Amino acid sequence: MSDFSYIPPTSVVTIPGAHASAAFTAKTSEVFKEEHNIAPIIINDKMKYIPWGGDNQMPYNIIDLIESDETMSTCQMFNAEVCYGSGLVYDTELATAQVQAQVDDFMLDNDLASYFLGVCQDFKHFGFCVSVIILNEDASRIVRIVRKQACYVRFAPADKNGIIPYILYANWRNTVSPENIERIELLNPQAPLTDFQTRSKKIKKFAIISRVPTPDSTYYPIPYYAALFKGKWFNIKQLIGIAKEAKLKNSAPIKYNIEIANSFWNNIFKVEGITDREYPIPSIIDIVNSIRLAKGNVFAEWKQSDTAKLFEYHGYKNKKDSSGYFF
Repeated sequence: MSDFSYIPPTSVVTIPGAHASAAFTAKTSEVFKEEHNIAPIIINDKMKYIPWGGDNQMPYNIIDLIESDETMSTCQMFNAEVCYGSGLVYDTELATAQVQAQVDDFMLDNDLASYFLGVCQDFKHFGFCVSVIILNEDASRIVRIVRKQACYVRFAPADKNGIIPYILYANWRNTVSPENIERIELLNPQAPLTDFQTRSKKIKKFAIISRVPTPDSTYYPIPYYAALFKGKWFNIKQLIGIAKEAKLKNSAPIKYNIEIANSFWNNIFKVEGITDREYPIPSIIDIVNSIRLAKGNVFAEWKQSDTAKLFEYHGYKNKKDSSGYFF
């Protein structure tokens, strides 16, 4: 897994020797591509998890795609606000004075407005959310409720009864060491209260998962809006903006659209031997030229492709009986 931050593989470059540009874009449908058999990743004897997507980066790629479109990011925030509504409202008018005091103390120690809006964001982005309850010393009362951001949650493999025993919480964007991973016991989603009552009082922290029912994945639901990225109109909208920008910059029309696989950058880093985070990342046209001009049989398959022909220098020809030049 690369430690490099996500690089949007969308750019426009001028093709040498031609008054035209090429647009490099990512194939957005690959974001939801999963291997048929995703094996659990074992960290140590006490921790293992199911990756989220083939490279464990699916939630972050989804967020990057949403943030790259001003309409979709605004709509997602609107959806979360609609889900939030008027927020969580409590009423202790009919309760005793002791209960009212306990509720007031709980509200002072828990920011329920921020918690609930975050939960709504996770629901609308990923189709599930994870809450963590923290108990008092004798495990008789819940004193804190905390939202765990869904994109940093990974589920342990289910046991023989189909129950996920715990979750792992960490920043999975980069390589994670075991000491930076938080393991939290997960209550049975089908019967969390019954499961809680049978647990040992020595455990003071539990995770509770809430899901939007979906007909697909057992572990990580595919969001309902995935069809936007799997279809063509999302890419078409992106290309319109890219073409307009290129036209304004250098009046060079885009004649070619080159789709780049999501693993393109990681493979380039491996081939070029780039391991330093501070290493200056070259532009796409520089990378293409380094591949195109490589000697010997290196990248032989690419050199024979139709994409490589786009970067050949055609030059100008002068016909003797013509008064001008033509391309």
